[in-house]
Amino acid sequence: MARRSRSFGDELNAWRICLEGHKNNTADFVFLKKELAGFEQLIARADKENAKQEKLKADLLAQTKVVDDIVNSGRKTYASLLRYAKAKYGPNSAKIKEFLSKTEGVTRAKKTAKAG
Repeated sequence: MARRSRSFGDELNAWRICLEGHKNNTADFVFLKKELAGFEQLIARADKENAKQEKLKADLLAQTKVVDDIVNSGRKTYASLLRYAKAKYGPNSAKIKEFLSKTEGVTRAKKTAKAG
């Protein structure tokens, strides 16, 4: 028979059942209660880390969409891309600054290649 792996929820329920069975034995009860609290803290920490990762993923996706929108706008020169970006997102937008930071190295490399 194949043994299925238990999730954190199954594990917590097993500890709770075990805890109920040991209420009369004080030492076991205290130990199991501490173990249960430890599992609950691990789950809370994992959930918090998951939320951080989801927020970072959403932020990165939003930045990528902005840069893709600007680059795929059909403009041919860097100056026309910049004018398009400023017109669409505003001249002092954080999105424009993000675009500039991503493209700064590329334009500098192009200028160096032309000069060399």
